[in-house]
Amino acid sequence: MATKDLLEQFNLNSEVTDNEEVIYGVYDNRKSNVFVRINDFLIDHSKINIKDKSYFFYLLAVMVDSGIPLVKALKVLVDRTENKRLRRIIATIAYNMENKGETLARSMEKFVDIFTESEIGIVKSGEESGQIDKMLFKLAKQLEGSYELSLEIKGALIYPVTVISALIVAGAIVVIFVVPKLQTFFTENNVSLPLPTEMLMNISGFFAVYWWALCLIIIAGIFLGNFYVSTDSGKFKWHYYLLKTPLIGSILIKVYIVRFVRLLEVLVESGLPITKILKTSAEAIGNEVYKRKLLDTAEQVSEGVKLSDSLAGASLIFPESLVEMLRVGESSASIDKSASKMANHFEREIGHDLKNIMAVLEPAMIIFIGLAIVGMAFAIMSPIFSLSSMV
Repeated sequence: MATKDLLEQFNLNSEVTDNEEVIYGVYDNRKSNVFVRINDFLIDHSKINIKDKSYFFYLLAVMVDSGIPLVKALKVLVDRTENKRLRRIIATIAYNMENKGETLARSMEKFVDIFTESEIGIVKSGEESGQIDKMLFKLAKQLEGSYELSLEIKGALIYPVTVISALIVAGAIVVIFVVPKLQTFFTENNVSLPLPTEMLMNISGFFAVYWWALCLIIIAGIFLGNFYVSTDSGKFKWHYYLLKTPLIGSILIKVYIVRFVRLLEVLVESGLPITKILKTSAEAIGNEVYKRKLLDTAEQVSEGVKLSDSLAGASLIFPESLVEMLRVGESSASIDKSASKMANHFEREIGHDLKNIMAVLEPAMIIFIGLAIVGMAFAIMSPIFSLSSMV
């Protein structure tokens, strides 16, 4: 959609309405009824996804680039934003900028659970350099790329997750409802059961008697697992073993590399110091292994070590091809351009890897389902056939 057409949709000549009155720090619902408080609670704890933020930054960039004052652009977006929580946040940012004299980055810092340190840093550098529209466009593009990559990965997971879930549900129905009735029938007729049928009957009997214990074990396992992963050592080990997992690990490594080099591209172009860029990327990358390595790299770079030389010692998470491209970027003073090329390269590799995995996974899933159905059918029908042959 052309920028002119997009701006015409906003009808900027019309007066901005105040449909959304909620300003955080000003709005007080303590005297409101319980339904208003519940509604506020649900809105204030609703999710703001990457797509919502990307579209917000893009529209803001379009309006600022067209000469519209930043505060007015934010007020316009308040009425045009569908996500209610994001609408309240934008309204609060506009209020703080207009009434408290805060910058956009400073106002964003009050919502660190929504805006990451890298996003705030990009906006801040844009304000300081007088290129806020350019940095907003870059930020929107980077978030859009992350969103599209996550959609690609989720799309690849739909088929196996759906098939496995359907198989579990079907198996549970057979074990809980069908097998007990067959067991009663076989017992009344003194049918000799083969080993597969006995195993199926034992599994059904276990679920019938100890289902509550199984539920407790699962709940306790989830609780203990979450507690362990919440610790520093547990999170590091969990993230490390994920990276070492066959098939999944290689894709995750490329996902984190894309995330890192995309941040590197935008933050370098924004003019931030390389040590600040590395620390910001460490907090935003979402993996403890990468985080620790990037923080260690930031310290080494501050002592005079080249970025490529520091990353060269971590071949598991930073492959040689990435290190060499960074070395070329350092020698030519164009790290941002090298980072952009690397991001495009690894994004293509992720797409190819997902296609290759699905090409192998689909027939493997069909074979697995077929074997499961045949095994269950044999366990159920074998005693019936033996009984009919005795008649």
